[in-house]
This record gives sequence, C-alpha cells and structure tokens, in this order.
Amino acid sequence: AMSQASAPSIEASAPSIDDWRCPVCLEMLCKPVVGACGHVFCFWCKHKSMDVFDKSSCPTCRMPFSNLPAVCEALHYHLGRTYPREYARRLRECHEEEKKTGNFSPNPTPVFLFDFSKINEVIERGVQKRGSEKRLFDFLEAQEPMTEPDMNAIFACTPGMEDVETHVLWEPVVLNCGHAVCKSCASSTLTFGPGSTSLCPCGDCRMRVVGDKMPAVCKLMQRVIEASPIAERVRREAAAREEAARLNAETELAEKEEEDHDDEEEEDHDGEEEEEEEAEEANPLPGAVPEGGEADVDVDDLRPNPETFVHVAVGCDACGVYPIKGRRFRCIDCPERMGFDLCGACHGLVEARFVERGPMLGAIEGRFNQQHRPGHRMREVLPVPNFFHILQQRHPDLNPRQIMNFIEEQILAQQEGWDGNPINNAADNIVADILDNLDDFRVDGAVAAEEGTAGGNIMEAGLEGGPVEDVVRADAEAEELLTRQLFGDEDEEEEEEE
Repeated sequence: AMSQASAPSIEASAPSIDDWRCPVCLEMLCKPVVGACGHVFCFWCKHKSMDVFDKSSCPTCRMPFSNLPAVCEALHYHLGRTYPREYARRLRECHEEEKKTGNFSPNPTPVFLFDFSKINEVIERGVQKRGSEKRLFDFLEAQEPMTEPDMNAIFACTPGMEDVETHVLWEPVVLNCGHAVCKSCASSTLTFGPGSTSLCPCGDCRMRVVGDKMPAVCKLMQRVIEASPIAERVRREAAAREEAARLNAETELAEKEEEDHDDEEEEDHDGEEEEEEEAEEANPLPGAVPEGGEADVDVDDLRPNPETFVHVAVGCDACGVYPIKGRRFRCIDCPERMGFDLCGACHGLVEARFVERGPMLGAIEGRFNQQHRPGHRMREVLPVPNFFHILQQRHPDLNPRQIMNFIEEQILAQQEGWDGNPINNAADNIVADILDNLDDFRVDGAVAAEEGTAGGNIMEAGLEGGPVEDVVRADAEAEELLTRQLFGDEDEEEEEEE
C-alpha cells in the first residue's frame, strides 16, 4: 500500500477556526492534548473524562487509554500565533476557573506563543514569568495573527538519530509527553508496549514513552502541515527518510535472524517445558477447594500488595498514568496544593536525571504545572485500602466499574437515610458484611497519614461525580475518616456490647 508520505500529490486546506473546537466542551481548544488515538481535546476536558478506577476511553472513539497526555506544545503555540485574540480569551477563561479551584494546568514556555521578532519585547515585559498570566493574555490578545505558520520552529521533529537532522513533521504522532515526531521516525527509533525502555527523543524532555502501541497520526496537525507552502518538499523528504529506514530495518532484521536462529530454537524448547510445569501448578486436581472455603476472609489476604495496589484517583506527574497501579512516591517539598506524585517506573528515571544533570536540569513540570526541583525529597506512599479495595478483593470477577455500580445501587436503596455525607453513608450501608469478618484487621488512619500513606490525589482537581466518586476522590483528611469509619466503628460496637 502506498503511504501518505509517498502519495503523488497533496490537496489539503488549512483547518478553519471551527475545526479547532473541543469535542467535549464545544469551545475553542484550550491547551490542547492529543490522545493515542489522534483525537484532540482541551487539557481539562480530557482529564475530566478519565476514569478514576481503571482504564479510560476516548470520548470520541472509545479507544481505551491509561495516561493523561501533557499539553501538545506544537498545537498550543500554533493556536496562539494563528488566533491570538480568540486563544488569549480562552486562556484567560481557563485561568480564572483554575484560580477558583487552586489547581492549574501546564503552562508551556510562553515566549513561543509569539513570533520570534517579539521575543525581546516579551522578555522585557516579563510576561513569560510565573504569576504574570494577566500580562501574557493582554499582550497575546493585542498581537496580529500570523498568516503562515512557522513550520521549522513549531512543527519540527527531533528524531534523536545521529544520521537524521531535525526536520519538519510529516504524519505526526504525539507522544504522551506532548512532543510530536514523524510516524516513520517513531517506528525507527522508539518502542511501544509493555517493557518499553524508550525515552522521548527531545533532549529537554527525555520522559518515558508509554502506550500499548504507537499513537495514531494527529490528522488535525497533519492538515496544517499539508496546507503549508512547503508541504510538497516536506512530503518528498519524508518519503526518502521512510525508504531509507525501511531498507536499514530489513538489513538489520536479516542479520539478526541469521545470528539468532539456533538460540531461538533452544529457547522455544525450554519455554515449552516451563509452560507445561506452570500449567500443572496453576490447575489443581478437579474439585479441589481452597483451604477454609470460598466464604472465608483471610485478614492477611486483605493487606495490600504495594506492587499491585491501585491508588484510586491519583496519577503520575511524569508519564500521566491514571490511576497509579503499584508503587507510588510523593514529594514532600513541592508546595503546590495538588502535590507531586510519581509511579514506580518514573520515580527511578526522574531521580537518575537529577543525579546526572543536577541543578542544570532545572525543575520538572508536573501534569498540573507543579515545579519539582533537584533536592526535593520523595517519600514512598504506603497503600491504605478503603472499602472499594476490599470489595474489589472479595469480588475479583468484577471490574472496578461493576463494583461501583453495585455500590451505587446500594446507596440508592438507602436514599431515605442519606445525610449528605458520602463517607458515612457508603461505609454504613455497603461494608457491614465485610466488617463482620475483620475482627483482627485494624488500620489507624492518623498514623497512616503521618507516615505518608494518605493524601494528595494528584488527579482529583476538577473531577465531577456523585457521592460514591466523592469518596474515592477524597483528600488525606477524608481518607482518614473513611478508614476510621470502616475499621473504627467496630471498636465502638464492641464497647457498647460489653
């Protein structure tokens, strides 16, 4: 099949301002993010659409995803330069809403919103500094729109290959960190899926490449590139790079197959024997029943495993995985209300970068504009289960959404006794049967909070939902109350019986 890069001609029109509307809020995009499916949304619209319990789905195509993307810098700068008045108004509206909640969206380098001839004036006015948002919006709103996009400055691909120079994007795919690379460059230099060790090729980023497969081409960005005066030259150059990469890949593959042929046969044979042994262990004799019976609840089994624990409504500020599954680390020095959290994989990467580059690296910006700096201390957050985790453990055949549907049904059944407190009602009405089986299982919420086990839901800002989701999105104080409600009331009942 003929790729787009090798197509004989280009017929494309630049997107109009109506094409830059968010599919969720139907307003002009504000700090656009690009999903793995290629669809574009406002940062906050994408965030609010995510599931706090498990994988999320694209609001447009329903493609599943697990990571909140960072703002796509290329589209952010393009909108600011092409529609300065309209985009400045959207940025101002967004900022005013953020001030009400105290949680802020990322703020890519402001000077690139302007033509390079204005950079000196931008710096003199100080509009690029944090806290100068009003001056930035006013200055941007007064600018004249650019009639032709600066392709080399805004839509540049930095492939990270020694033999390939920086060039204009073609068939752009946007990585989860917000940087765009050509589809052919990504297929040549990056790996995707479980076990991937690839990093963003942008030297100032170097964040992990995540996702089960390569992101889809962002068609909206591709339309901008195809409508530019240099589109034909860009297409020819992309076709040449793609052909060179294909030939190189074929040569390397042939050499590898020849060298590893014998080793692969031996590994396959060993692997079959191991699979047979594992299958025997995993399948007990017919009719075998676990010790204690299915109805018994082992207190030790309810104690959370840090490697598999789901930190509901908490996401990683580096890769954006949401919610964090497994080990979680939280900065105790970042002053922002949102806090700064990292998953286990990103924690090691960020710490290694600080050791390697030290103060020269500057701050790492979180998903919500936090400034995590060298010298800041990270502390592992020990998992503290709430009633959701316990129900999930007792009903492994149900997915998180089915569990929440069950809880919501129970709450609806108790509407007459609803007092407006989601913690008290959910605990009283849902987990009474669980408490009967937890005589020896106690968690002290105050101690947990002191040790860093509760608090800071990095992804909770701006979330909307009913009383059940209010519980799982609670902050440190609410999590402590929930823990006491689950495990503390039993003590009171025992005292009353005595």
